[in-house]
Amino acid sequence: MSEEAECLICCMEYSPDELPHQGCGHRYCADCWGGYLNSKLETKDSARLLISCPDTDCSHFIRKDFVLQYATGTALENFQELVTAHEIPVKRSLLRTFLDSPYNKQERSSSCTDADYFHYECLCEVDTGWGCSYRCVQILLSVFFRNAPLDDPEIASVYEIQKKLAKLGNPSFKSEHVNTPTWIGPYEIQEFVENYFTQMKANVSDVITVDDESRVGLISQIHAHFQRENPLPLICANGKKTYAITGITSGDERILVMDPHYQENVSSADFSSFFEGNYEQRSSEEDKRKHEMLENAIRWETAENFFTSEPFWSVLFCI
Repeated sequence: MSEEAECLICCMEYSPDELPHQGCGHRYCADCWGGYLNSKLETKDSARLLISCPDTDCSHFIRKDFVLQYATGTALENFQELVTAHEIPVKRSLLRTFLDSPYNKQERSSSCTDADYFHYECLCEVDTGWGCSYRCVQILLSVFFRNAPLDDPEIASVYEIQKKLAKLGNPSFKSEHVNTPTWIGPYEIQEFVENYFTQMKANVSDVITVDDESRVGLISQIHAHFQRENPLPLICANGKKTYAITGITSGDERILVMDPHYQENVSSADFSSFFEGNYEQRSSEEDKRKHEMLENAIRWETAENFFTSEPFWSVLFCI
């Protein structure tokens, strides 16, 4: 017979199987989970997609499937409405759409042939402010799966990437980091790639001090990378933000940035219209944010400007 444990809210004793938790170790009975979630979602004004563990010192988020299982009544309806409103789809083949459009003015360039665009809040995962590296992993995998002969490949969610990282036993990403807003960098991504996608080889290049000499060396590496057959995106991080690099020009050294730091619900059709010059901009604040995303989500930027925004960069090269 299994040893009983105590619900941390009502203090009643249950078998461990009757005290579900989110990986953080804080266990509560089903009734207390339901009461807590219902209190957080009782009105549309108070309802949020991102709900933390009842323990006030815990940073773990409660997963969507968990909320759907234990919330009830009006609270459940409010949450389901939020989920529907935040079902922001991935922009499939956005890189190809951009490259083939008149908006792309760069003719002398080398790049990935195509990539899907993942960004903050995609697929109802609330990761604004910390999930950019995971989104770049998803962009990388969208290209890798196009090149690799795999049956029905599925790109991992942010949560699934975290679970896989935790299984590797690296002290920089432990099991308690799963389902929390934990930022990762190129070295964690390198370990993830090399362990779960053995067809890829990964290497991180660090630029500790960005000056003219180091930038020239880095640009030379990037040129060589995109001269390969079916090149994969680069993942560039400066300790604060992470970007995917999907191409480079010949001559004026512009790099093609896919920027995941946007969260607006802009459709693939909106991007196509914008790239074709047919998008009608409106004056509302929401539309201004959408227009900023349309302009900058995928863009050519001079290497000099891009690689001087922070004192150091780490760049992950995958082949």
